[in-house]
Amino acid sequence: MKILNLVQGSPKWIAERLKNFTASEAPVMMGDSKYMSRNELLDLKKSGVSKAITPSTQELFDKGHDAEELARPLAELVMFEELKPLVGVRVVDGLGLLASFDGINDDFSVAWEHKLWNQTLAENVRKNVLEAHYYWQLEHQMLVADIEEITFNVSDGTTDNNESMTYFSVPERRESLIAGWKQFAIDLEKHEVKAKVEPIKAKEIQALPTLEISLIGQVNNSNLAEYKSTALAFITSIRTDLQTDQDFKDAGEAIKFLKNGEDELENVKTRALSQTEDIKVLFETIDHLKEEMRQKRLTLNKLTKSEKERIRHDIAKKAGDEFIAFVNGVNKELAPFNLFQLTSFESDFNAPMKGKSTVESLQNSVDTKLAQLKIEVNEIAEKVTINLASLKELAGEYKFLFNDTYQIILKDNEDLVNLIKSRIAEHEKQEKIKAEEQRKAIQAEEERKAQAKVEAEQKAIADKKAALEAEEEVIRTEQSKKARIPSNTHHVNQEEETALNAPCTDEDKESLPGLSEVSAFLFSLHEIDLNDFAYLLLSNDARHEAEALQKIKANFTQFLAEQHAA
Repeated sequence: MKILNLVQGSPKWIAERLKNFTASEAPVMMGDSKYMSRNELLDLKKSGVSKAITPSTQELFDKGHDAEELARPLAELVMFEELKPLVGVRVVDGLGLLASFDGINDDFSVAWEHKLWNQTLAENVRKNVLEAHYYWQLEHQMLVADIEEITFNVSDGTTDNNESMTYFSVPERRESLIAGWKQFAIDLEKHEVKAKVEPIKAKEIQALPTLEISLIGQVNNSNLAEYKSTALAFITSIRTDLQTDQDFKDAGEAIKFLKNGEDELENVKTRALSQTEDIKVLFETIDHLKEEMRQKRLTLNKLTKSEKERIRHDIAKKAGDEFIAFVNGVNKELAPFNLFQLTSFESDFNAPMKGKSTVESLQNSVDTKLAQLKIEVNEIAEKVTINLASLKELAGEYKFLFNDTYQIILKDNEDLVNLIKSRIAEHEKQEKIKAEEQRKAIQAEEERKAQAKVEAEQKAIADKKAALEAEEEVIRTEQSKKARIPSNTHHVNQEEETALNAPCTDEDKESLPGLSEVSAFLFSLHEIDLNDFAYLLLSNDARHEAEALQKIKANFTQFLAEQHAA
């Protein structure tokens, strides 16, 4: 906060107030002031011309300043702080914000705001409740001083009528205040000051001549002809095209005048009747004039009502169209998001016009409502922008976890960030569990396949072994049969017979292979070899048998050599 050495109320102080947005203007800008409209503040800021202060208003200001001076020492005793009146300014988001403090300590950490004693306000202070008319000013002051609380004091400068409370800044209000000033700056940039209009008074209606009639069996004396011409001319001149506040004011006055005219004619008629039974022309004229006045009055009443409704409708429609256009402009920046789909807005522009009678008050109430809605839209748009940035930064590859973005995008950013992190953490946890389950499943499958392979290999070995044993049994069976059948196809010569019948020596026995070696040899033989040997041995041909034995011997000899070498 930058300190301005200015005296409150001085010309330089007034100039600084025009350059910046001030604390006392905050309630006006937010549409909650009891004394000024938002449009009037726009006029003041644009033109630099403020309303003239009336003597009674100045007297009230002086009384408030006197009470403030008397109340400050009392507050210092209670707060244990030296409180000095001070003017400070601070730039927030490009906005020049100024605050005039009734009292603030040296390090700007403790502030005090004083208001003149008011019984209703004092009762609210006792209950720790403040109207928007007051708390917007306090929020602005705390924003300028960058503090979170301020003492609000209402008194007449005495200890008898003296109430205080501590007001704590509400974050949502502070955000709305900043957003409000931003929108006000935009509106001020394009605001056009309209020509000042003096307080509207109905045009003076020229009085009709007093109608005088005296009857003595006949109309003895009457200015009825003059009265008739004047009255009809006046009725014709009454304006029925109602557009401005002046038109409506004049119409209201004419309605009253016509009603009085009707009543007066009825009274004249009554007085004349008391003098004679029947004067046809007189009464026909009076009845005619009376009916003319009545019809004009009814027409004005109807027109006044219908035109006011039309003006209300036009003002509301124009504001509604402008609001839709404004939101659509924001939607273009937020695409593909649409604020009308994300949330709803209280955009009933007829509600703020209730109880308002003049065109100016109708327009101001709707303009203020429109400004408030624009502030709300900008706040929501800013929240969406911030939350989208958080989603983009934190979601990363997990965007598929946030298909409900439309439902969560308006959460407070802190809540949204926590939600994003929570969902991602839960997803990663579930993915780890799933990966572990898949790993276990793969491992179990691999173990099953390995076990099946071992079992298959063991079965293949067992099957092969069984096949070999079966073949050996077949060979042994066939050899046994051959041994029992005398040979009639081959005669063993003397040398072969001697060799076959020769007894086995010890040396021969040592050179013979063991049973295990023979089994291993047989197991190593390929199926083709076994088939070959079986064919030769079972051919009942001695030469084939000798050839088979020779091959078996050669293969067996090679097998033994390889086994010994290994």
